[in-house]
Amino acid sequence: MEKEEFKHNILSCEQWGRFIYMVLFSVVLYLIIPVVAVVVIVQLLLVFVTGSTNDNIRQFSTDLARYISQIILFLTYNENTKPFPFMPWKSESDTDQTPGTDSNS
Repeated sequence: MEKEEFKHNILSCEQWGRFIYMVLFSVVLYLIIPVVAVVVIVQLLLVFVTGSTNDNIRQFSTDLARYISQIILFLTYNENTKPFPFMPWKSESDTDQTPGTDSNS
């Protein structure tokens, strides 16, 4: 029976489809890391020059961190909901549910 189950899992279109999305979101995550580095450097420079952080950049970094979290939860099978652009972008003020909860279960 294990052999049949294995064969079914390997040939499952659902699993291969998720694999393709996982590769896609892995690439997106790889591309986001330099953006995070730029945000960190810009905020650090602003603190040195003005003595405070920029609220717009801070909000952007909060949204970016939430997006990264959604990608990681999807990649690690903790959530089945595909992140943006397959679901609406949620900013800090839009979020009703906590990260890690799965609305598709």
